Amino acid sequence: MPYRLCENCSLYFEQGKAFCKLCGHPLARNALSEPAKACPRCHLLHGAVSRRCTFCGGELRALRETPAPASAVQNAPGGGRPALLPA
Repeated sequence: MPYRLCENCSLYFEQGKAFCKLCGHPLARNALSEPAKACPRCHLLHGAVSRRCTFCGGELRALRETPAPASAVQNAPGGGRPALLPA
């Protein structure tokens, strides 16, 4: 499933979202792509160039290296719902 990218903080969100739930920046309309990395702590999805999680500071891992969480994060700050790793 393609995701929408926040070009301000490099987080990925589900297609139906219009604004980043972390920083409030409008999500890129034409940047539908797949995230490359995930945070093993909070499970937020990031782009390939990110090294640390924008939300919790965790060291990011390639999606192939990150195990799927048993229970994923339900809400980002501000009550939003970030894209999550598949269960």
